[in-house]
Amino acid sequence: MTLRTTFIVISGFLALAGFGMGWILTFLHVKPTFFVGGCFAYVVLAMLIGFRFSQGYRHRLTDIEEAATLLGAGRLQHRVADFGNGDEIDLLAKAFNQMGETIAEQVADLQRLAEENRNLAADAERAATMEERQRLARELHDSVSQQLFGLALLAHAAEEGARSAPDRPEILVDQLRMIGELAQSSQREMRALLMHLRPVQLEGRSFVDAASELLHAVAERHGIEVVGTWRVESQVPEWMEEELFRILQEALANALKHAQATAIRVQLVEGLASFELSISDDGRGMGEPTADSYGIQTMRERAKRLGGRLELLPRNPGLTVNVVVPRGKVEN
Repeated sequence: MTLRTTFIVISGFLALAGFGMGWILTFLHVKPTFFVGGCFAYVVLAMLIGFRFSQGYRHRLTDIEEAATLLGAGRLQHRVADFGNGDEIDLLAKAFNQMGETIAEQVADLQRLAEENRNLAADAERAATMEERQRLARELHDSVSQQLFGLALLAHAAEEGARSAPDRPEILVDQLRMIGELAQSSQREMRALLMHLRPVQLEGRSFVDAASELLHAVAERHGIEVVGTWRVESQVPEWMEEELFRILQEALANALKHAQATAIRVQLVEGLASFELSISDDGRGMGEPTADSYGIQTMRERAKRLGGRLELLPRNPGLTVNVVVPRGKVEN
């Protein structure tokens, strides 16, 4: 029964009771004193009835107020008891309980999302750590390890020269000079790597100048023919230089270490939509095990980061490493 219906019933009852009591007192011709006393008693009775009903409403509203306070304090599982009267206060209690259920579900969802976010952050941190380790491994492999390999070859050549031509110390002096220069270059490369800098050969130089110097150094150290051809009308974009230079270093190292090449041709061609770098040698080529080596993998990764592709093209004899990079900058 709704509050309005309850109010109408109680009001009607009190009105009828008052009318009946007044009619009885008038019919009995009671004295005025008794009439006044009867009216007073009727008023007291009406107040008691009103108080009784108001207390029930007050207790139920107090329960809802207490539940709202507990809900605000974080006790999301607290609910209002079902009074079973079917009036507006019961409807308010049901609506409050439904609101509590919704809030509890939303809080649970937020907690789940927060946990997922923490897990994702931890995964991202682990991935960033792994990526940094892989980056350092690539840089060490593409720079310092190759220069150490060059040092080993020069030291071996110096030893052979000292044995075969002891009467020509100038040859040994030249080889020792190249060993010292390469050692200093390795030291600078390591410092640049630790400070996340560009390859030292690119500092203050364009890609073509740095590549030309690298090819000249390889030819001088290893006594082989190394030729570079540069068909470019503009400079290689700075965002592309480092990765291309590392690919060139790795391809040259593979030609020297694995293919035992005696001649290397390097060509850079600037097209309308891309730059194409090719490194060709006359060595033994690469078998399947070598094609999947770490050096080839790092070259592919570098080309992919530039938005380009790397291909291994067999020759007779030798191998061509071909890299095509689009001119449009690829954002990480």
